[in-house]
Amino acid sequence: MTDKKQNLETNTVFCLNCQEITAIVADEGYRCADCGEQLCVECGCTESESCAGGCDWAEPGLCTECENERRK
Repeated sequence: MTDKKQNLETNTVFCLNCQEITAIVADEGYRCADCGEQLCVECGCTESESCAGGCDWAEPGLCTECENERRK
C-alpha cells in the first residue's frame, strides 16, 4: 500500500480503470486526469474498478479498503 500523502505530493497514482499512471486531479474529490473517474489516491481504485474484495468511498480520495488498512 502506498502513502496517500506521498501520492498527493507526487500528484500521480496508477488508475485501475484506465491502467495508466495518471495525474491526480483534486477538484470535487480526487479524479483521474485520463479517464475522469473518482479514484483512491492510495490504491488507484475507481468507481468502475473497485478493490478486489469490493470497496466504497470512506472520504474523497480514500476507499474503505485503504481506510481499513490504515487502522491496522
